[in-house]
Amino acid sequence: MAEDQAVLRIYCICGQKMKVTDAMFGRRGKCIACRQKIRIPREDEVPADVTEIYLRDHPEFLRKVKRRPAKDGAAQPEAAPPEKRAARPPGKGQRRVPETLPLDVLEPLRSLCSLQLKVRRLLAAIEEDASVEGVHDKSTLRSYRARLKAARDQLDEQLHQRLMEATIELSTTQEKIVQAGLAVRTQEMDFDAFRDAVNRLRHRRDHIERRKQNLHGWLEIADPHAAGGYRNPPLENVETLKARVVLPPEADESQPLAEIHIEALRAALGAREMAERRLAEANRLRDEGNLPPTELADMRADCKAEKRLAEARVKFIRGRLEQLEKDFANDGQSVDDLLNAAQGKFLAGEIDRLQSEKLQQDLIRAKTDITRARRHIGRALSAGSPQDVPYPGGSFLQRLAKPAAKAERTGVDTGIAWGVALVFLLSAFVPMFGPLSPLAAAREATTAAVIGGFVLPIAVAVVVAATTLIPARGLRGVVLAAAWFLATVVGAAVIHEAKYAVPLGFSTFWIAGPWPLRPAVVLFLLADVGLLGACVAAFWGFKGGRNFVLAAVVPALIVTVLIFTDFGGLLVAEPDLAIDTPARENEGAGGRSAVVTVANRGRRRLLLTSTLTKHPSGFLFVVQEQIGQNSWREVDLPWEALGAVGVGPELFVTVPPGSEREVALRVGPGGYRAVLDGPGRGIVLREETTVAPSEARPEREEFAPAEETDGASASDGADPRVRQQPAWATVELRGIMSTENRPPSFSVLVHLPDGGTRQRTLRIGDALYGDWTITEQNGIRETITISDGDRMLILRRGERVPLASSD
Repeated sequence: MAEDQAVLRIYCICGQKMKVTDAMFGRRGKCIACRQKIRIPREDEVPADVTEIYLRDHPEFLRKVKRRPAKDGAAQPEAAPPEKRAARPPGKGQRRVPETLPLDVLEPLRSLCSLQLKVRRLLAAIEEDASVEGVHDKSTLRSYRARLKAARDQLDEQLHQRLMEATIELSTTQEKIVQAGLAVRTQEMDFDAFRDAVNRLRHRRDHIERRKQNLHGWLEIADPHAAGGYRNPPLENVETLKARVVLPPEADESQPLAEIHIEALRAALGAREMAERRLAEANRLRDEGNLPPTELADMRADCKAEKRLAEARVKFIRGRLEQLEKDFANDGQSVDDLLNAAQGKFLAGEIDRLQSEKLQQDLIRAKTDITRARRHIGRALSAGSPQDVPYPGGSFLQRLAKPAAKAERTGVDTGIAWGVALVFLLSAFVPMFGPLSPLAAAREATTAAVIGGFVLPIAVAVVVAATTLIPARGLRGVVLAAAWFLATVVGAAVIHEAKYAVPLGFSTFWIAGPWPLRPAVVLFLLADVGLLGACVAAFWGFKGGRNFVLAAVVPALIVTVLIFTDFGGLLVAEPDLAIDTPARENEGAGGRSAVVTVANRGRRRLLLTSTLTKHPSGFLFVVQEQIGQNSWREVDLPWEALGAVGVGPELFVTVPPGSEREVALRVGPGGYRAVLDGPGRGIVLREETTVAPSEARPEREEFAPAEETDGASASDGADPRVRQQPAWATVELRGIMSTENRPPSFSVLVHLPDGGTRQRTLRIGDALYGDWTITEQNGIRETITISDGDRMLILRRGERVPLASSD
């Protein structure tokens, strides 16, 4: 039943309509009305989605038109190259099946062909059924058809022009290839230069050949399926259609040409197999008759166009591989001529034995690569499926595409490396620590940072100088990249840690101003940048060389940032300050004993200094006595007892991470405070305390009036000269310390019932006194809230609050 269904209608020149079934394709016939002899087209001659053919537009199907060779044996005009064919006559319908298919899609042509097919279908529908004209105006469709024809003529004119330009350029490129071959055979050009030149020319030649194939196909195509696939565009696109030729870009010349074609052949063979499977599936559906004829015709047309395109690509790529195999054969003959010439030069005494052996070794290796490449191309040409296409093994194709760099010991990278080594060496002998060079500083100090400032540039200079002796440029690049990474990371660590060095870094490092402007640091940075430049020069031209450079640069920058930020503030000193004043019972002849405790809760050692310093871990440590409402004077500290070191007035005491230092002082009555001032960190800590007056000094005692003795009288046996002490403690908020990346801490002075005081530095949740704990903080009002579980009190700065019993 499926064979009786009409899949094509042919309109004779007399107007008679005839149905064509699948069994009639390729046969001879006659018009049933006028008896005109016709040739029913073969199935592959009918473009996809074409269901009607008008013989007035296709005279080749009239049997009176004979396709016979001319008397001189030349081909008929329709077999002439597309660039010499006449343009499509005005008013003609769909073109015949193209003999040449394009390999790439030209979007303007695809859209134009789709619109032309849509207009033809709509006009045919109106002619067959006049009632359809109400939907689509016939005159409008004809105007669209005329516009599309004009656009196609304009596009064809551009294609003809591009085809002429491609033909001329191809001829010029082929002539250059021939001249290069003659130059290498006459020894006017060495073989490496020849390979580099012809590799570019062959890439260009094959690209022009592909362009010509596309231009030929685009000139012949009228079928939207062959142009890349039918689209159903709106007819309004006719108004905005732009007939412009956009050529595909060229392939990357750094990739071997043989590898490009072999990979393309594998893809084309795979596409052909896929198209054949899809076509077989479409034929199966046709035999089963499960799909509507129109949908089935569209599916089969798509599959056929896809198969023809894949076959065209396979044919083109095989032709390019055959040409490339011939090119390699000619290269092999050139190598033989160069080998004979090298032997003749050696016998004539023009070159010595070492030069002759080196030249012959290079040429023999080139010939071996050529032989392997020809064998590889032969296997690819004989492949009938993508699985049979060989994969290249080794690097011989890459060597043929771009000659390996000569092992030079005096290249650009080695010249830069020698200069870098000298600058690195010089940086160890110019000032860095004030007037001291790294060498002079290393003689006076044994810290790791100071020693590193001297050893590092000398070690890097030696490694870089030794790298220039490596003959392989790629290996030199790897070693230079590793040396740059280590120099950058270790140099950043040395410069950063020098700021923390003791004793030289304690003061001397800051004498000469900002560290980036020190002569030693400036030279080291210049040498480091030059070393990176030598690394880039060594990898220049290598495939993937940029990845090696990035693999060294990116991690080095990340580690450097971490070093200079102390790993996000983790490796810094974090001081904590507390003052504890014991009870009066501990008072001696020299005054009461007070203990100032400085704790280091950070991960780097803390320096307590006697003078202000810019050291990032240095804090000026002083204890002051209040002599007026806003006046203070310093109390002498027992620096010698603390084990302080230094020169002159510049003394310091180290507090290791996780430890604390206690400073015991004898103080009299009055107000006192301890201060830690760190300009290098922008932190100032203050802890204050008050020492109550002693009972042994009545001249400073105060007598309370009778009404202030809470009901006590002389009859109770109390001495009216003695001030009554409260039965509970009082607390006073002295300060709130809040720094970045640390929870806030609070300085609280506890006045004990026995007259003693206790300075506490606490955080939220810590126990204050007895059952009282700190529960919350108000940062805006600078208050804290304390609670004993039953009651809550608010402490304000400078205000004493009694912790009275709930009784």
